[in-house]
Amino acid sequence: MRVSFVFATGVLLIIVSCAAPLVPGDKWAHGLVSAGITSAGIWLAVEAGADDGTAIVCGVGLSAYLGVVKEYSDCRAGGLFDGSDLLADLAGILAGASVSGLLMEE
Repeated sequence: MRVSFVFATGVLLIIVSCAAPLVPGDKWAHGLVSAGITSAGIWLAVEAGADDGTAIVCGVGLSAYLGVVKEYSDCRAGGLFDGSDLLADLAGILAGASVSGLLMEE
């Protein structure tokens, strides 16, 4: 299963990178990083012995938490809170969880 997670995450990152010119601003980066963090979090939880449902919750929760913390950090540094960044994070989270969930069915 480890090779499948790594391979699928790599393929997902390549696909999102190819779509980058079609997505405005840095939204592609938010999606890409969120997908990677979600997949990595799920993989780490599975490796630690978590059941599939718990692993998905861990990966999704980790990625969502880091996305919100990043936006909060932007606000504290004088920037603006950008809800569209969180939407891009959500798209990446869904992509990473979907690919990981499909691999868990193997």
